Amino acid sequence: MNNILLKRSVGTEGYYLFYSPKQGLCCQGVRENRLGEREVLIEHIRPDFDAVIDGMDNIHIVCQDQKKNILYFRYQWEKWEKKVILQAKEGAEVYADQFRLFCKSGYLRMTYVMEHKGEKLLCAHELYEESSAPLVLDILDRTYSGYAVTQNQASDTILCSYSKEKQALGTQTYLWSQKKWGNFETVSEQVSPPIDIQIYADPRDTLHLCYKSKGTLYYRRKEFRFEHAAWNEEQPLIRRQSGYSSAPAFFCAGEQLWLCQTVGTALSATTCPLRGGEWSKMQEIPNSRTAKRVLFLLHSAASSGAMSSLHYGFIRNNQIKLLGETDYFTATEKRNVHIDGMNIPIREIISAGNDVEQFAAQSRYGNEDAYMPGNRDDIEKEKQRIKELLSGQPTDTTLSETMSQKNNSSQNDFDDFSAEYFYELLRQEESQSTNESP
Repeated sequence: MNNILLKRSVGTEGYYLFYSPKQGLCCQGVRENRLGEREVLIEHIRPDFDAVIDGMDNIHIVCQDQKKNILYFRYQWEKWEKKVILQAKEGAEVYADQFRLFCKSGYLRMTYVMEHKGEKLLCAHELYEESSAPLVLDILDRTYSGYAVTQNQASDTILCSYSKEKQALGTQTYLWSQKKWGNFETVSEQVSPPIDIQIYADPRDTLHLCYKSKGTLYYRRKEFRFEHAAWNEEQPLIRRQSGYSSAPAFFCAGEQLWLCQTVGTALSATTCPLRGGEWSKMQEIPNSRTAKRVLFLLHSAASSGAMSSLHYGFIRNNQIKLLGETDYFTATEKRNVHIDGMNIPIREIISAGNDVEQFAAQSRYGNEDAYMPGNRDDIEKEKQRIKELLSGQPTDTTLSETMSQKNNSSQNDFDDFSAEYFYELLRQEESQSTNESP
């Protein structure tokens, strides 16, 4: 993606991140749908990137620079930090794109596509553990190397949908609680490989899948909140669709589910009730001479996990208007969280990383369990360590200074990656203990 809206936990404020060919990754602050001044965050990167905002309003960005290194940036406690996820050899013909970031309770998971020697590898990577290595989930169909991914909002799953070799369309699921990916589950066997794939988990935890095969756009639905639910039968939405088309975008507006798609230069949309029902007739949305049409990727901060969806909208006179939404940036939570502007110089924290070409050549179907520092012993040890560091009543200033000292140390080992998560746990437990004391 190259147009992303981040909505802060206070609700009325956020950030618009976008790619400019001449400037790189840029940002504009958003307050009540109105855009602020443009600032250049990262120069000399490739167009595709992704960004999320977590429940503490920390910003996380992944991208690839012109040297083909995969980079991770974090904005936390009023400073930027940078890490090399995968380091490319000079002249290596390895390219990555279609980055997607997901956040849950302070942990980060990334998916992306890596091209290597004519093959498109669907990869996953954990970003909170220094020693973790990328994982190749599957090899994508060569005729269509796109994939779609969504985070299930009521459970602990990430779902990828894609067409693999031999033209099978299906899904693969990641369980946060078990820290691993499952097996590929076939949804449809197609004579011709499906393209324009999109998947979306709505607020009711229903899955929506859309794809095009032999010129026809199909829709399927699954009640994911029921353990043994199955996909319904294929429903053709548009027959004999011709011309260039983009992957559809699902999003919710009120009690309506929208499906939008660009065919040529025209944007068309159809809606149906969120609880299920008939789709309306596909209607073309007229282009505007005074407004710029944009496909946004929306990420909103939440304490349990950032919510995300694709959404078409317009920018006119420095104001953002989303289809079906009267005012996206409205207050959702009352929290006293403050983050300064994003024009702070980037502090580089570069680790040795992993060699991109070596990883791509050697990693094939390596679905080993990944380490997640989430068991009880790890949490208790981390909380004890932070208690010792704070030496008394915890304060944001002390913790920020601790992180600053850590960042300037010779190790640069990112041990404090999840410090804000454990600090929040610590503060909640101490508050509960105080309230329960006689």
